[in-house]
Amino acid sequence: MNRKFETLYERIIANTHEPSTDDGCWLWKGERSSNGYPRINIRLPGNVHVKLQAHIALWVWMESEPESTEEFYFAYQEFKASGLELDHACVTPACVRCVSPVTRRENELLKHERRRARARA
Repeated sequence: MNRKFETLYERIIANTHEPSTDDGCWLWKGERSSNGYPRINIRLPGNVHVKLQAHIALWVWMESEPESTEEFYFAYQEFKASGLELDHACVTPACVRCVSPVTRRENELLKHERRRARARA
């Protein structure tokens, strides 16, 4: 964990652009994957570095309220193994806030519905 932040939550928030409204997106300013999703590096015990999806990391942190980095990483791995995905209701991959857990099928249906709605507009 970066020493200037007490928690991973603080580090993630520090790496987002402040939203203009209370319900606005928290846009990631750091590294992104090729498809635009935010990525963050964390250090685990034993000086092991792992790269995680920041929107999932923030959601897991807020849901699990971990006491340590190890506890957080365990919860992150559990979420990844659960088969659930995080749906971006805002349709903005760089957002770390506007997400909710759904099944892969639900996520695909929501994406399809949003594409159809945009095509009609």
